Amino acid sequence: MIKKIILAILIFMPLCVSDIFAENSGRWIPIGGAHSNSYRFIDGSTINYDSENGEFIYWVKEVNSKGEIRDISKIKASPKNKTCLQVYTKIYWSKKLDEELNRIRNRNLMLILPQSDIEQEVNFLCEKYHKPYVWGHKEHSWVKAVINTNEYFDDTWSVCADTFLKNETTNEYIMFAKVDTFAKNENYSYTLPSFFIVNIKKGYFKWPGGETDSLLIPESNNELFFSVSKKIITATPENAYPLSKIKGSEFIKLGE
Repeated sequence: MIKKIILAILIFMPLCVSDIFAENSGRWIPIGGAHSNSYRFIDGSTINYDSENGEFIYWVKEVNSKGEIRDISKIKASPKNKTCLQVYTKIYWSKKLDEELNRIRNRNLMLILPQSDIEQEVNFLCEKYHKPYVWGHKEHSWVKAVINTNEYFDDTWSVCADTFLKNETTNEYIMFAKVDTFAKNENYSYTLPSFFIVNIKKGYFKWPGGETDSLLIPESNNELFFSVSKKIITATPENAYPLSKIKGSEFIKLGE
């Protein structure tokens, strides 16, 4: 009986996915997404490429496994400058979060982070318009740094080894990270990109908006992130991209 139920679920799941893609066929182009139970689509009929500024402007929506829209956004992205701007976002699944987002929205530039939904979308558009990828390559190499597990989640934190930024003024490095999370009770996974800052000469670590950790307790999470980053920076200094080359970098919220 159990085998029959499992077989029925396996048969039914592809049908659900097929229905979602069928409903969004035509103008909506499937891109993928960070969550295993949702799907992202770019509106193919409203893509605009500004060749003078090298910017894409596009609409993207996220749809859950039931075909319901979770959110929709208008994005302005510059693959050459490696930044993007969320011109508009509407969140349907949380009225409270949507109101909070609109309240604090300040139209700041954001870095296009490796392994993010936006990087995947912009790289897709780069392929379509025969432009170089945001960070020069579509796939990234990662080094595992921290693994956390409890009864609800399994989290694996990794640091990007092929791409990072260097602030020549402060001698700090902006390291890209991601966390791959598996939610045990809900049986789905997702990937969230992030970044942090290290100074390997002065020996400190900090998350954006967090306090500087210059103590770095042995085997603490911060010390593990720092150690992995130091090895990456020392082994491949040529992979450091100068922060000064990113126009408007002074408007990007990094360590403050």
